[in-house]
Amino acid sequence: MARNLMGKMHIHIGHKVGVDEIFSYVHVRSKSEPEFKISIYDMYKKNSLHTNKISNSIVVLLSCFLRPKCKKKYVFWGTKFKDLILTLPREDVLVIGGPKQLLFCMVNQISFRPALTLWSPIYKYMRGNLGDIREIEDAALEIFEDISRYWSEISYFIIENDSLPIQRLMIIFAKKFGISEVICLQHGVFQRSSPNYVLDGWWCDRFFAIDFGQYDVLVDAGVPQEKIVVMGFHSEVYKPQRAMSEPKYRKCCILGQPWVRYGKEKGDKYLLIVKRLVDTLQKHGYAVTFKPHPWENGLKYLKDFESIERRGLNSAIEDYDVFLSLTSTALFQAAWSGRLSVQVFDDIFECDHFNSLGPKCCIDFNDDHFEYDLIDTISSKLIGAESRVRPVSERFLGALRKVT
Repeated sequence: MARNLMGKMHIHIGHKVGVDEIFSYVHVRSKSEPEFKISIYDMYKKNSLHTNKISNSIVVLLSCFLRPKCKKKYVFWGTKFKDLILTLPREDVLVIGGPKQLLFCMVNQISFRPALTLWSPIYKYMRGNLGDIREIEDAALEIFEDISRYWSEISYFIIENDSLPIQRLMIIFAKKFGISEVICLQHGVFQRSSPNYVLDGWWCDRFFAIDFGQYDVLVDAGVPQEKIVVMGFHSEVYKPQRAMSEPKYRKCCILGQPWVRYGKEKGDKYLLIVKRLVDTLQKHGYAVTFKPHPWENGLKYLKDFESIERRGLNSAIEDYDVFLSLTSTALFQAAWSGRLSVQVFDDIFECDHFNSLGPKCCIDFNDDHFEYDLIDTISSKLIGAESRVRPVSERFLGALRKVT
């Protein structure tokens, strides 16, 4: 395989891609949200810690037991889409990643190949050209020379975004090594007011959207409509065993978001809203728990909460009745599971109203009647709009059939 793949090369999006374009999303977004770049650095640094010789050797050794024995049709970068991975035919699935993905695959007997060596050189390069771009290229070549041996003639590389540098590198090399198509599954909600570069869908071959509202947002922004298919949410809809509590006994869960990592103004407003939610709910006798976003782990303000929920979302949906947040996609998951979801709206977060959550379920934080509206909604007879949707694998395969 010839060197200088990333210097200038033709890929499927129809123009030559240089190194700067791989990192452009982070650089452009950081101009308006300075903390965003730091968040990406921190994430890449954390992942690069697993690339030391000992950790890498252990992962490589254990991965030998999960080496594919046949060609694979669906190649997943990471395990973001666990429900989909577990419901597709095991003989068709290959997962690539690090220690967490290895453990998941060992438990579930799914084929796995390691992809650790890329994190360290890309992290060093992002920190200010401390690393050589050739190190990134060599690491990517090594990974794809390995995994490309295992995908079938018709095969799909599945990612959760096509904006961050690591995913863009994956797209370039997957296409160079002959993958049929790169599919991006929508993992968060896009807003009409957001600049176009914030949206996914520009680099991948196919984008599977959550709903037709998101389809319209993407098409209106200029993403080619022929590459977008409505699939629904990427996970199974959880069906809780416990019925909703009576209104006055409802337990509330605030779904955290990492807004403090997107600049001081948004971060301060986010913490103000969360504090007022906690104070108001407790004032009216409701038990309230805060469930932090993974990017909030380790932040100082978490110690200020009396109750923290660390379990997965499905466990939370089982135990809580009401879910509150600003722009979290998890509000839809909770509503589809039959729980009451409440969006707290504020213009600073450039978010659309989540009207599909149900009547009275979007409350304006700056309204003079905010406290009344909040308690009135929680204490009403409202419940979530429980959804009867097909299993996630059926929805994925159905979306795939529409474009093949």
